[in-house]
Amino acid sequence: MVQWPVAGQGATNLRSQPAETYLSAANAGSLIPKWIFTTSGDVSATPTVGTTAVFVPDWDGNLFAIDLATGSQLWSHQISEYDGYAGAVSRVSPALYDSSIIIGDSESTGAPHNGANVIAVNHSTGKILWSYATGGSVIDGPSIVSSNLFWGSGYHKIPPGTANNKVYDFTPAPAVTVTVPVNGSQIPSPVQFKASAASPNCAKGVASMRIYTAPGVDAYTVDSPSLITSINLSAGAYNTVVQSWDNCGNVGKTFVTITVTKTSSAM
Repeated sequence: MVQWPVAGQGATNLRSQPAETYLSAANAGSLIPKWIFTTSGDVSATPTVGTTAVFVPDWDGNLFAIDLATGSQLWSHQISEYDGYAGAVSRVSPALYDSSIIIGDSESTGAPHNGANVIAVNHSTGKILWSYATGGSVIDGPSIVSSNLFWGSGYHKIPPGTANNKVYDFTPAPAVTVTVPVNGSQIPSPVQFKASAASPNCAKGVASMRIYTAPGVDAYTVDSPSLITSINLSAGAYNTVVQSWDNCGNVGKTFVTITVTKTSSAM
């Protein structure tokens, strides 16, 4: 099966697939639906097609992964899970980028807002990998050239757009793998963290890693591509972040939500 990895099929926006050898004007009239997938909202973005799945957002704020062979849902996530804005949507075609799906959001469809975000999620699970606040509206998909992701922002003639007229070059971010704790787990304190980072696109490798237990709260930092540590936390819910920096100036992060059920007697 040939792929359709970005909105226009490739960096030149041809909107045709030169590798296609089966479909032609001679047999197009005999095509029938193989499957139909029903979303909860309207769809205006061009679906992107990988080797085993189709990815598409809808106007109800969902991002869907659909089995290419059967049309069954593999996973779905709300865009608001990624950016924290209730009612957020994505109107752009996702881009297939290594093992990631890259989307752009709109924090609001009816009110002025603070721009938009470029967001990378794992193609197998939909779990967020990283996000970047562009400061301007994102209404179209990216171009991918030589492993670099290029994306423009700032078109504001479709309200409530936010102008800034910038083009960004996203060098692949370090990949952060957290083995402990498991996302969504309930665990006692002290909480053990085990994680590693890799940045294959940076020849100088990973410089450091850090654990945030809350926004701006640095709980642990190590100048290494891996970490093992235990952190004393009070009982409660935490949206932790394990972040890494490589020696080329790139940043990667993984979000881990945990609930601490009790604390040790030493706290």
